This record gives sequence, C-alpha cells and structure tokens, in this order.
Amino acid sequence: MRVAVVGMGNAGKRHAAAYAAEGFEVIPSDIGDDWRAAMDSADLVSIATPNDLHCSMVCYAMEHDKPVFCEKPLAHNDFSLRRIERAWHESGSTFSCNLPLRHNRRIIEFLDAFQGKFIMGHYGWGRKSKFAGWRGRIADYSIVCGGGIHIIDLMMLRYNVTKLGNPKASRGENSVVAAFGLGEVVMGAIIVDFSYEGEHLVRLQAGGKQVTVDEPQDFVEPIREFIRAAGRGDSGNGMEAIFANRACLEIEGAAR
Repeated sequence: MRVAVVGMGNAGKRHAAAYAAEGFEVIPSDIGDDWRAAMDSADLVSIATPNDLHCSMVCYAMEHDKPVFCEKPLAHNDFSLRRIERAWHESGSTFSCNLPLRHNRRIIEFLDAFQGKFIMGHYGWGRKSKFAGWRGRIADYSIVCGGGIHIIDLMMLRYNVTKLGNPKASRGENSVVAAFGLGEVVMGAIIVDFSYEGEHLVRLQAGGKQVTVDEPQDFVEPIREFIRAAGRGDSGNGMEAIFANRACLEIEGAAR
C-alpha cells in the first residue's frame, strides 16, 4: 500500500513516520512538487500543508476517490468548508481530520468522569513569532480554527451536538475568549491564546475539577484510526471535523 504525504514540514514528517511504521510505502510531496501525480499514484492521501491549501488538495483527492487524512483545520472560511463537504458527499471516500486530543487518555478519562453542565477549555500554544511564517500570509487565518478546534471538537462530542448556540466572543492580540451554548441548557467557554512564546497548554475544567495536558499532539493513533477506517470503507471522522470547524468559524465571526 502506498500513501502520498503532501507537505513535508514538521507535521508531514510525522505523518510519514506514522505511515512507515504501519508498513506503508510513503510517497513524499512538498508544496512545490507535483502533488497531483503523487496522489494519483497512491492508495491513500495524507495532507499536512499550510491551511489555505487544504481545500484544493482535499477536493482533488476526493474527486479521484482517494481516502484522505487532513491536518486541522479543514478551512478558515465557510466557502472552502462547504466545497470540501460537497466533494466528500459526492465521492463517498473515507475522510478524516487530525484531532489528536480525542486519543489523549487523561482527557478522555476526565470527560468520562465529568457529569456537570458547564465545561471550560483553555488552548494555549506560544506561536507569537510564527505569525511571520505561513500563518501570517493567510489573510483569514483563525487561531480558533487553528487551535481552539481541538477543544470545540471535544465539547461537541461530549454533548453530542452538531452546532454551537449564540457564541459571544472577544479578541485580544492573537487570543480569543468565547462563551456559547452546547444545547438547551448546557454552556461552554474557551480561551485560545497564541500570544506568547512557549509550548502547548491544554486545560479542561468541569464540575470543580480540571485536567491539564502539556503535550497533546499524537499523530500516530489518529493515523492508525484513519487507516483502519479506510480499510473498512468507513466514512471517518470527517463530518464531526466539519461540524467543529464550522463552530469555530462562528466563534471567529462573533469576535470580529
């Protein structure tokens, strides 16, 4: 089996290592390479490019009936997100997004034990200087989509909802604070902070308790889950990723 890994930065190298460990032949392709040819010759496609390239690459793979694994977020605007959603529905291919917090044992145990009606999430990643890179060139770059999507995804899974209600948000310099509904009576809130220099910090608070994780990234298990889904012909977590991405766009819009 062959997998085309498109985008060979830090994330792409970790994608490639995860597939190689599962016995796949990796076809690496960087942004300037002929990534279409790489996809055409592969059985699976894994996308780890800057966010603004996701839409065209995901849609190309879908149009050629390739199972696709894509880094989050899928899109920074609703037009691109709807285009991805339409291409997926038309193709019926396996489609998954990298949402690694779902596989963090401490976080899952915390959510399993939580019985309250309010959840607070904090997603921090010190990337202030990195906005001079590819993030800085994306006009509609969203830190909520880029980081907060992890916590939004967990909240939506926990409460089995497909959209947030009435988000209220405020913006600082590379930070957003938001509150929203998670159903008729359930409430949630998040803080997304990229305004410092440092490492990851993910914290969930609920029912007077909290869990903090400082190394949330896991590329291996999400990719293993995608491989299993593709082997079974399952849909993957694509629809849940689309729901979470759309909720992040609503929060971002409320902060403007």
